Order: sequence, then structure tokens, then C-alpha cells
Amino acid sequence: MVYVDYPRIKQSLGVAALRDAYPTSFLNMRGNICGVNPLSLWLSGALKVGEPFHPERLLGANAFTMTAQQIHRIPADLNREFYTTRSAIVKRQDARSQLKIYAPFIAAMRADPVLAEIYESAPQYPEHEWEYPFTITHPEQPEIMLEFQASIYRLEENGGFLLVYYPIKGTLPIIEEINTRLIESLGKVVSVQIKKQEQELPEKMLNDTGYHTFYRDYYPRIIQDPLWYLIEENQAHRLMMNMSVAGMHFFELFLAPLVRHFLGAIQDSTAPRALKYFMNFTTPYMREEHDLHEKYIQTMQRLSQLEEFNSVVERSRFWQINLNPIARINLVAASDEPFYTCRVILPWRFEPDVHLQFKSMVRFLFEEGMLPQGDRRNYEVTLIPENHETDVAMLLLPLLEFPPPDIEKTSAFHQFLWLLALLKVVDEAMATTEENTEWEPEEPFERIYSNLKSRPAMSLQGQSEETMLMTEMRVTIELLERRGKITRASLLTLLHTCALSRPRLKPLSDFLAQELTT
Repeated sequence: MVYVDYPRIKQSLGVAALRDAYPTSFLNMRGNICGVNPLSLWLSGALKVGEPFHPERLLGANAFTMTAQQIHRIPADLNREFYTTRSAIVKRQDARSQLKIYAPFIAAMRADPVLAEIYESAPQYPEHEWEYPFTITHPEQPEIMLEFQASIYRLEENGGFLLVYYPIKGTLPIIEEINTRLIESLGKVVSVQIKKQEQELPEKMLNDTGYHTFYRDYYPRIIQDPLWYLIEENQAHRLMMNMSVAGMHFFELFLAPLVRHFLGAIQDSTAPRALKYFMNFTTPYMREEHDLHEKYIQTMQRLSQLEEFNSVVERSRFWQINLNPIARINLVAASDEPFYTCRVILPWRFEPDVHLQFKSMVRFLFEEGMLPQGDRRNYEVTLIPENHETDVAMLLLPLLEFPPPDIEKTSAFHQFLWLLALLKVVDEAMATTEENTEWEPEEPFERIYSNLKSRPAMSLQGQSEETMLMTEMRVTIELLERRGKITRASLLTLLHTCALSRPRLKPLSDFLAQELTT
């Protein structure tokens, strides 16, 4: 049987993502809509700008039934991947579910010859079914087609799914404008209402669910000066990039081929948005009398030499892109509260096919010892792991980069002891709440590794100590997967790809490779 698993995100970040400036819905495991934001309600045609926010118009409805009702707005010739994905999911359900929950979708598909062909020919497991292009007519101007990159994320611990429509191409300025108008009519902070899970007061509604962001030192962090040159970085960012980025300009990093590759279609909307932030925040420096004016001109000349920069400039000029309203509020109030800017996807240092997923959170750093200067500020950018796989990768990175002395020259037993200590650190991390911002991996590792080295030798019924250690590691890995936060395959891949980069860790890489195949 083929096993399909969508990109995972933490429950806390998943629900909070409903506040992002994209049409976003929160679904339960059956596809019933449990949370919406105003943009999602607007895109469905259930909300007009100027109306009160009525999430109950979508809450409780099934996403597949909504598709059946909206088929006239979703052209088949522009949405084959979308319909193939939806059909595959439905065809995998049992007969009872198809007759009850998904019957409207199946009936609508079979009523149209083109859609019927797509439904019947859809494979049971399409490739990358969690990501596809999506085109739908404007809810109020049907002659306008809106284009998105749709992404589905699975909330960890069976928390449901998050469906996000990232606007691309000419759709971005339309969504930006609608979002601004919705904010103006509904308040400074976009209100979000969700139904809590059944075990937690099923009828209660939550308003204004914000980001509960908890920062730890092993999260990648950089500091940008007023002109967005990268002037500081923490160890986590340096280790993740496998290089120092200090001295670079933000756009030299952001438009690098590697970053553009991993952002994919989202880059089309995030790059102009980032440039709009830059242009808005540096507007005062365009005045000749400003003391940063000359450096600003030099910066623009430097950036103009970058491949893709000029095309991003052209797109940003013609698109109506608005700042995150929280950013504007914080700027006016001289607040250093963090605000969300965009998603960031980067490769695992030892294996490019492993994608690390982050939320980019920014806060203003005003000069100390004087009144805040609105036109002079630094920016602290912290990448918050979206899922536990990314969190585990970041907490393991310093331990993998700086192992105990001479670990590569020791016996297989001592290498296994080190690996067991790493697994137990991960186990402790997964049992520690996000609110505990003091937790860092180095102290637990020293404590756990020291205890393992000092414990009495183990042997049982003729089994060697190495065999006993391998058994203990297998049990620890199994228990971690059962907690539902990081899969066995993901954890083994993170460790195995690192071990492969060091030939003298062959006993470890052989063990991990064997575990990956069983």
C-alpha cells in the first residue's frame, strides 16, 4: 500500500496561519471546514467587502461539497491537477463515506463529460497531491480569473489540515487590495473564528487567534540594518546555511538561485512583497538631505546588478501590494512586537531533498537611549520552525556539527552511545512545551551523554553491548513516532544524511541505512 503524508506543521502555527494575508481554511480529517479567514470567505463568494464577518456561512460545510457547488467557477481545462487530486482523495474513501460525505462531489464530477473523464482516470495516489495550481473566477467579476498556488498542510497529531491559496501573477494585487478593504471594514486586526476540536467545547468560537510565537536560540536569526544589509547572524543561521551571510544584502540572499528554487511558485508573490516592504521602509532615504541617502543610492546600484532584481522591481510597481497591517501598526506605535511576513523553505544542510519549513517573523529594533526614530531602525528576522521535523533538524544541527571530541575515531559502541544520546535529546525536546523558551539542546545533551557513559555495562543472554544499544535506539525511535510529532523516516533521514557526510561514522550510517529500509 502506498503511504501518502502531506507536509506537516505544528498545530499552534497551523491555526494561527488563518491570520495570514492569503485565503486560508482549516479542515478536520474528513474535510469539514472548521476555520476560515475573511479572505477565504470572500473567495468562496460568501462575503462581500463591507459586510460583517459571518464565518458560519462556511463552518461545518464539507470542502468537497463546496467544490461541487463552485464547479461553474473552476474551469476544468485550467484545473486538471486540482480535480485529479480531489478525485483521488475521494476514491480512496470507503463506500459508506462515498455515499454520504462525498456524494455531492462525485455526482457533480460525473455530470460533466470532461470532469467525469478526470474522475475515472485519476490515480489513487497522484504525485505531490498536496500542492497544485488553482484557477477560479473572481466572486464578483466572473470575467476575471484568479490564479493561486494551492498548498495543503497536515497539522501534527491528527489536528486536521490547513488549505492555503497563495496568489501568483496578476492575482496578487487583487488579493492585496481585497485584504486591505476587509481589514478596513472589519478592524485593524483581521478577525478569525474557528470551532474548537470536539473534546474542547465543540460549540465555542474563538476570535482573533494570533501567533503564539516562542523564540529559542537554536532558531535561525539575522539582524538587518536600516538598508537591509545583514549585519548579524546567530549560530543556528550560520550552521543552516553552512556559511556566513554577514555583509550580504537581504536581496542577494533572497534572490539566490538556491532560495528561489526552494520557494518555487511562492517566490512570484513573496519577492515583490519583500521589495515593497523594503521600498516603504527606506522611502525617507530617497531625500537628498537624509544622511543615509548616498548609501541608499549605492545600495540600489548594487541591487540592480542582481539577476531577477529588475524584474521584481517591475512587478512590484504595477501590483498594489500592502504592508501587513500589524507591521504598519507596530511602526507607528514604535512597537517591537513581532509580525509575520512570509513562509521560507530551505534545504536540510546534508540533503537538499529534505525541505525545512519556517515562518519568517520580524520585529523592529529601534535605537536605544533616545526617542525611537521612525526612519531609522534595524530588523530582527527569526525563522520559526513550522513543523517538528524542522524543529528537530535545527536542534540537532549544533550537536551534529560539534560532536564529542574524537567521536569519529572511537569504536562503534561509542558512536552508538552518542547516537542514543542524540535520540534522547530529541525525546526530551518533543516532551517540552513550546512556551519553555529556555530549553536548548546543548545542556540536555551533555547531561544525557554523561549519564550514558557512566552507567554500568549492559549485556543480556549473550548479546553484545552494541546489540543492546541498537535495541534501545530502535525503541526510542519507535516511541518518538508514536507521539505523532516526527515520523521515524524523517528522523532517520536527518541523522543518516549527516552520518554519510563523515566516512568515519560508517557504523552509524550503516545502522541508520538499515533502519530506513526496514
